[in-house]
Formats: sequence, C-alpha cells, structure tokens
Amino acid sequence: MRFVVLVVAPGLLSGCWDSYRQSEVGDGAALDGRDAPVLDGRDDATEEAEPARWHFVDVDVPDRAVSAELLSASSPHLAWNGSVAGLLYRGPGPGDDHRISFHPMDARGMPAGEDSILLELSEHAWPAGQLAAETGGTFLVSVLVREWSQRIELLRVSSGGTILAHGVTGLAGEMSAPVGPPAVSGEYVIIVTRTTDGTSPVVLYRFRRSDLSLYGQDVLGPTDGTVRDPTVVNAPGEDGLLVFYRHAGVRLRAEACSAGVPLACSDAVSLDLPENSGIFFAAATGTDWFAFARWWSETGFDFRLRSYSSHFEPYDDSFGAPSGDFFDEGSLVAAASDRPAWAAVLSPWRVDHREVLAALGAEPIAGVTVHDVLEINDTEVTEGPESDGNVAVAWTDAGFLVVWDRWRESLGATALFSSFVALVRD
Repeated sequence: MRFVVLVVAPGLLSGCWDSYRQSEVGDGAALDGRDAPVLDGRDDATEEAEPARWHFVDVDVPDRAVSAELLSASSPHLAWNGSVAGLLYRGPGPGDDHRISFHPMDARGMPAGEDSILLELSEHAWPAGQLAAETGGTFLVSVLVREWSQRIELLRVSSGGTILAHGVTGLAGEMSAPVGPPAVSGEYVIIVTRTTDGTSPVVLYRFRRSDLSLYGQDVLGPTDGTVRDPTVVNAPGEDGLLVFYRHAGVRLRAEACSAGVPLACSDAVSLDLPENSGIFFAAATGTDWFAFARWWSETGFDFRLRSYSSHFEPYDDSFGAPSGDFFDEGSLVAAASDRPAWAAVLSPWRVDHREVLAALGAEPIAGVTVHDVLEINDTEVTEGPESDGNVAVAWTDAGFLVVWDRWRESLGATALFSSFVALVRD
C-alpha cells in the first residue's frame, strides 16, 4: 500500500485561498469563488492522476458564520442524507430553559431552509443530542434528557425539520450521554450508552423503527467498570451492528451484533491502544469501519490521533505543540463515506482560544491513499473560557462539512461556524 502524507506544522495549517482558486477538481473545471467542487465517484484515470496531486483544502477562509436562529447556539451535530446536511444544535429558551433546534444546510454549509425548534425543555434538562440520516432522506434525532429522572426523546424529522414521529422512553438508572449517533438496523433504531453505577457495561436500546417506541434493551461488554465511549455503527456490508468501546484504557474492542431478536453478539475487533489514550470515536461505511483514538505523546506536550480501519494500516497524526500549550483535547467526532474518505475532528484549547483540527484521509484512486492534517478554524479571534469545544463533521458532496461552536466576546454568547474541506486535485 502506498501512502501520500502531508503533515504541516499547526501554525501553517490554514487553507490557502489563492492556491485553491487555481486547483482543478473532478472533470478539470477550475474552482472560482465559493462554488462547490464536484467529484463524481472515484477517479479511474490512474495513469494521469499522480497521488501527490490529491489533497484536502479548507475552502471557507474566512470561516462561515452559521445563520442559526437561537442565540448562544452550541453543541452542533451533523448528518448528510444525500441532498441536505441536517444540523442539530442547542440554544437557550426563555429564562434558563433549553431548546433543541434543527437547521437544514446544503453541502457547503449554506442555509437550505428555516430553523425548526424540535424540543422545548426545562432548565434542569441538560439535554445531550445526536443526529443520524435515514435511508429515504429523513433524519433521526436522539436526545438524552436529564431532569429529575432520565429519558430518551427520539424523533424522526424531514429534511425541512418537520417532526414525523416522536417517541419518549424513560430510563431506569443513570446513563452516560451517547457518544455517537443512532444506527438503523432492520426494523430497529439502535442507541448505545453505558451505565454510571461503577460497572459501566454497554447498554444497547432497541427502538421500533415504525413508531420509535422502545422494544427492549440489552447489556454487553465487560462489567469491570473500565468501559468507555461506546459507539454503534452499521456493520459494513451486513445487516448487523458493530458496537465499539474502549476497555481498561488500553484496548479497542468491537462486538458484532445481529440485527435479529434476541440480540446475539460476538467479539469482532480487539486492538492495542497507545498508552495515555483518551477520547475515542468510530464511524463506518458500506464496506469499511474506522475508529479513532486520541493519545498524548511521551513528552506530554503534544497529542496524536491514531486511525484504525479494517482495510488500511493504523496511521498516526501528530498535532504538535512544542511549547506545550495545549491544555485539553476538547471533543472528538468522526465521519466516513463510501468514496472512501474519512475524517476525525478535534477541538483542543491552546492558550486563549480553541482550535479545530482535522485528520483527513481518502482513496481517490484505487490503491492510493491521501492523508492530510489541517487547522480548520481561523485563529485570529480570541475566545473566552466559556468555549466548550463542540465540533461536528459529515461527508457531503466531494468533501467534509465541519461545524463548531465558539464563544464571541462581541455577542457575549456562543455562535456556530462552518467550513467546507474539499478533496481536490491540483
């Protein structure tokens, strides 16, 4: 396997607009302004297209402000249904109440409709949402609500934000917020989380796809209290599930689970993680799965991201900080497409602002892998400590759409920003 690697120092990572305007994509048409690049499938012209000519470029310089209607919008989640990018986010209502809103966007992050408020919740709710696209163009929204007791609100919404179905399920005991979005398998919608009672096994909730009512729940994984970050994805090429989780901080495990009833699971993946591994996320395509783990280097002054796949060798990206000025890693999300292409996005805090950093990979030509590390956000804006570093990513049309929240001193509130990262050929 051949690898083309571009690892750029963090201070030099922002996309260059002038060089981007001279790039060619797809059929060779030059990009002008902010026209969306179009890449129709994998390029088969292997004799003419050398591997070094492919790379990822941050198109939106400066960053694009998302026209969310709720003030102090935060906690974005993205999903692409083939024509619309659904953006789920949280914002305040009257007083200290919470609102969950849906904002449709096009492939590049421009508005594709009006905001729709999906849920109005009390100040005690502390909602944690997730978003997934269904076959047929609808979206699934799951929200873990923490009030006096916990419940899951599960909604099906149209690409315009209309609620088509709504199920509410009370939970027994305390559960952690789901790390990843719901998965759809056969007649069921699947959500995984873990208990917080000290045993921390994975809890898999199965909802009827027809009316989003709860069918049942299953427990899997070790019960030694060391399970973290459970994530469910559809098993590539099969009508089943892969449930990933970190075990004891040093193992990446996945169990393959059938889509039928009763649930039947078996060990499918077991890999060593680097020492000092932290947050973890997984994604899958129709033919492959991808897993990403953040870990600190031996010096403790920079952190790295290891990418795992069923088809590609493990790969390490370094987000170096020689001065040791990364204080935390923020959040980690990931996405993948059947192109194939994959991306993991993080949001570490550096001195006085959060950065949005992405490790991106693709196979634009069979057998040729392209890998880039980019800083997505513009860094000239100083932020306050209120920035939590929430990020979202989805493959849309020939690239990845990235959305994040950022504290703005001028507003005295958080706001959402986006950038489109295109896979281009020089």
